[in-house]
Amino acid sequence: LGGVQRETGHAVVIQTPRTTGIVWTAMSRLIRCGLSQIRPPPCVLNARVSGKLESVKILIISDGIPGHVNRAKGVAQLIASHIEPSEICVLEVKLIHKWLRPLLKIVLNNQSPMASTLISFAYKIDSITHVEDFDLLISAGGNTSFLNAELGAREGIKNLFMGSLRNLSADLFSAVLTLEPIHSGNDIVMNCPPSLTTYEKTHQAAMEYRRHHHMGEKPLWLMIIGGNGAGCRFTLRDWIALAEGMHRLAERYQITWLLTTSRRTGLRNEAELKRLIPPTILLNAVWYNHKPEKVMQAYLGLAENVFCTIDSMSMITEAISSCVKTNSLAPKIADLDARDQDAMDKFSTMKLLQKVKLDDLSNYAYPENELDLKSLVESHYQKLAADIKNILV
Repeated sequence: LGGVQRETGHAVVIQTPRTTGIVWTAMSRLIRCGLSQIRPPPCVLNARVSGKLESVKILIISDGIPGHVNRAKGVAQLIASHIEPSEICVLEVKLIHKWLRPLLKIVLNNQSPMASTLISFAYKIDSITHVEDFDLLISAGGNTSFLNAELGAREGIKNLFMGSLRNLSADLFSAVLTLEPIHSGNDIVMNCPPSLTTYEKTHQAAMEYRRHHHMGEKPLWLMIIGGNGAGCRFTLRDWIALAEGMHRLAERYQITWLLTTSRRTGLRNEAELKRLIPPTILLNAVWYNHKPEKVMQAYLGLAENVFCTIDSMSMITEAISSCVKTNSLAPKIADLDARDQDAMDKFSTMKLLQKVKLDDLSNYAYPENELDLKSLVESHYQKLAADIKNILV
């Protein structure tokens, strides 16, 4: 490719015409912005969750995206419950100069002394004191990966990353937690990703919900509805199939539905669903865009069977983590990315999930065999905890 290998004294940097252009452009912009404004990244611990004096001190690096931070918190919770009592803190960050990502990969992969300076410039970071006092860093999502890698290297702290590396070296982390093997030598495959949602929490929430609501006598099934996104596009045909399927299943299995939509559903789709779904088959419904309510934990604890549209991988994993029968619902137009599709196939193979097409919902057959989902999910968590413990010791 016409690349040039240059010895820097600290690392060997492979420069191609493309990477040279990236470095030159980035450095020019840094100079124009004023290097004098760059300071070592300050820090503050702004969300202490729990802890004891003799514990694993965990710092979660959060990009503010709920799906990402909840995954990281799920791993921290797993460590606290299965390995050691943990003191868990959250650091809120934002990658404000995303154009620096190519350069950050180069300097981090080559262990360049420029890494700390670039990180300081690229991120808006809440003030931190004594990062070196932590035993473990955890983050999820590509925009946290650079800071996770740099802090781990600079302070000598073990670090876990969840997400796609996108050409960032896996060697920058103590372990990379993935749904599928990446064959990096330090990847830990999560057969069942840990979640903040657990069997114990959902059943506690269900008990509290029952105290304040009339529940009726019929078994409860749950419908979780998302909307356009993650390669999915829902049409009126899909909503009609969903409403008809819910009606027929209510009659066939003599059940009542709980229902909740999400922000992604939108007001227009909610209005259409309200028109299509007979209110007589609903015990309770949350139309999120009309009146949001935090009922998910309680609903998962109350339901014997859960359906969730496939646009929300985080909601599907939360349902699985609650140890309830879980079914994914695919619209006619569904083009998941390869990682999400592989995860769905894997969950199905492991009997953690049943895949259903919306067009076929009316013909859904409730599985007669009773799997001990609680034991199955817990066995996966115990294996994951053991793999993580090997990193910590």
